Amino acid sequence: MIRESMQQIIGRLNDYLNLYFQDTSTVEYVVLSHLSEGNESIHVNLVNVEEDKVFKNQLKPLPSAATTPQTVPTSVNALGGIPVMRLNLYLLFAFNPGDSTLLYEKALSLLTVVLRYFHSHQQQEIVLTIDGQAYNCKARINYHNISLEDSNNMWSNLGGTQKPYAM
Repeated sequence: MIRESMQQIIGRLNDYLNLYFQDTSTVEYVVLSHLSEGNESIHVNLVNVEEDKVFKNQLKPLPSAATTPQTVPTSVNALGGIPVMRLNLYLLFAFNPGDSTLLYEKALSLLTVVLRYFHSHQQQEIVLTIDGQAYNCKARINYHNISLEDSNNMWSNLGGTQKPYAM
């Protein structure tokens, strides 16, 4: 579920970047991988998974009465609804330019376009396949501010020096 969601978000972002830079070769500007030294991709890492406390106790209504008993989910809550899993995924979009000034400038340009994309596409449809059945989910995308201290701790935990990034 998490991998599929991230891959769909990254795929759409790559499509947008290819259109933005008018690149007909379908370059992968954004990849799902650990940071590696001095290459030209934005690396996406899952930094944290958090249960959404606000929506934890909300229930999805039961299917209509016309639904056959075979399609009613088995995990029905006593209050008459289906519990829904809602997660906050903290994704790190980082660029590792190494010591190259040219790659550093490219990193800042790419991250600017990435922020523009997410600002204009704050809600996305994600299609998840669970047990062979497709489910449409909504992903709400928000920029997450990090204090200088938290940023320093994060990069220390990731084992490197700070890079151009957005979360």
